[in-house]
Parts: sequence; structure tokens; C-alpha cells
Amino acid sequence: MLHTASSGRPVIALYTSSHGFGHAVRCAALCRALLTACPDLQIVARTAAPAWIFPPGVEVEHCIVDAGVVQPSSLEIDPVATLERYAALVATEPARLDQEVARMREIGARTIVADVPSAAFEIAARVGVPGIGLANFSWDWIYEPYVEGRPAYAPLLTHLREQYARASMLLRLPFHGDLGAFPVVEDVPLIARRSTTDRAETRRRLGLPPDAPLVLFSFGGHLSALPDADRLAALGGYAFVATAAGNAAEADGLAVRHGQNLFVLPPLTDAYVDLLAACDAAIVKPGYGIVADLIANRVPALYVSRAGYREEPVLAQALESDARAVALDRAALDALDFGPALARLFALDRPWTTRPLDGAEAIARRILALAGCHRRERGF
Repeated sequence: MLHTASSGRPVIALYTSSHGFGHAVRCAALCRALLTACPDLQIVARTAAPAWIFPPGVEVEHCIVDAGVVQPSSLEIDPVATLERYAALVATEPARLDQEVARMREIGARTIVADVPSAAFEIAARVGVPGIGLANFSWDWIYEPYVEGRPAYAPLLTHLREQYARASMLLRLPFHGDLGAFPVVEDVPLIARRSTTDRAETRRRLGLPPDAPLVLFSFGGHLSALPDADRLAALGGYAFVATAAGNAAEADGLAVRHGQNLFVLPPLTDAYVDLLAACDAAIVKPGYGIVADLIANRVPALYVSRAGYREEPVLAQALESDARAVALDRAALDALDFGPALARLFALDRPWTTRPLDGAEAIARRILALAGCHRRERGF
């Protein structure tokens, strides 16, 4: 059922980039904190991300307002296709903006929060409500290297920056790039999910080996193709776990064993962070969500870089400075030859960061204050 302004409840609209799961996952954590602080709040999420990522109580409406990046695989980026896709979106934007402005007025949005589609700030300005950004990067910063040597696409950067300049405020997360397009910036703590479930209980519940050193493959939520179980068997001192859709995993939530030491689970929602915390290490591509969760749950990681993605060095540095991490060569990943790298990883004794991890709660308080929610509407 579509929400309208007739309920009289305070309404916050949330525009979320649907590139990968990272933006939606951290916005889902923010939504939980907002609903805890203000149980009467109505949150309307406008996104192409799956609805199951968001907690109960959030109304998720399918919407595409930005283009993300085009990835032929989880570790590859196509810059030209990315620019072409965003150019096509901009060409049809005027009618879309009119529709979004009408929708925001229909639901009576008090504030618009965006992570981090630029069009959301144009929408907020037209509606006449605060437009609050939440980000560690902006799409103009990501696209800037793609435009180098391709001057025909330069107007796209100008368009993005002009829309970002309409924001009332940016709440800037740690591990950020250049966010100079925003006129007002306020730093906030890290948003991270922390498991509260006992490691042994999680392994038992998911049907994973209780005692073996357990290594998680984490490449954007689930793998499109499973690692070669026969090759992993050569690393018999470890057990490996991945999440995958389709027949590779049972629907009952228990792990299916492939070969000697590979265990496969169906895609998980909130329980994914419990799985991560139950592992002794993870093999990842650095994205904000997984980096934050590794830090929060103190899980060491091997990380594989994505060439051509500007956020990559920032997040790799975060892993090196705030966590325990070792870089893994792409060739070693492809060959499943990471025994030496795992040995180096488990030998690290670098201290874990002590930075605040209460970003969701702190940001929720700030957004509710900016939205003008009165104390009688809030739970704090």
C-alpha cells in the first residue's frame, strides 16, 4: 500500500544508490536506529536495492535515480559503459524529477536523506525540505577519472556537482574521498554492524564445522560462481564458506558441503554479519560495508583490489590502518593459491582500531534533529 501524508506521522524519505549492497546495508542500519529513536517515524526508501535488505517498518519503493558503475564482474569496471549509462539516465531526468517531487509531496516528506544519488538533493530543493547527504564518496569523484580523455562526458561531472551543491548538509563518513561538491560538511562516526551472537552457536545453527579455521569468501553478498572445491582441498588446514544463490545451497539455511572443505549457504540478510563474525578470516573486495563490518567484528581479511575504482585505495588503507589485513594478488585469487597469504594474515598482531562505531545511532539523532522531530516523537 502506498503511503500518503494522511497518517500524520513524521516522514523521512531515503534515496539509496543501488550499486552493490553497501549503500543499502548501511542505510538499513541507519533505518533501524531511526525507528528505535522515533518509533512513530515513517521511512519511505526509494531505491532499486532489494527490499529484504531493509528492516520491517521501512516502506521500500522501487526507484532508479542514479547509475552506479557498470561491472562486468565483481572485480572489473567498465568506465565507458558507466558514463554511457549515466548519460542516458540524465537525458530522461526532467520527467523523473517531476515524478519524484510529486511523490515527496504526496507522502509529506519532512526531510530527504540520500546515500548518495545527486538527484535527491535537487528533489529536496524543489520540495522545500532539507536534503541531507550520507556518504564517504560522491559519484562525481568516482566518475572523474573515467572522464579524463573523454571530454564529451565532462558535462556529467558538472551536472552531478551542481546537484550535490543543492544539499543542505553532508554527513561525512570515515574513509572518504573528496566531497568538495557539498557546501556544508559534518563528520560522523562509522556505521558498522556488530554481531551479538555467539560464534559457536552461529556455526552450529548454520551447519558449519565447529573447530576448523573458517574463511569466508565475501564478494558483494554472494558469489556468482563457486570456487573450485578440488583446488581448495589442497588447503586442508582451513574450511571455507561462501553464500550463493541457486542449487548450490539448500533453502533450509544449512550449509551444503562441496568437496572436502567448502561449505555453501544461501544468501543471508541480517544474519550475514553473524556469519562474518563466526569466521576466523575473510577474503574480500574492499567496499565500505564489508570494511566497516570487518573492523567492528575484528575479523582479519585478505583483500583483492578492483582496478579502476577510485574508492579502492582509501578502503584498502582503512583495512591496513584500522584492521588486520593482507593484500592478495588477483592471480593468487584466481588460482586459489592463498595459503601463504593466510599464514601471513594469521601471524599479524597489529592492534585493532578504537574509533567509535556508533555511527548509525549518532547519525539518526542528527537527522531527526535536522528534520525537526520533536522530543515527544522521539525515543530519546
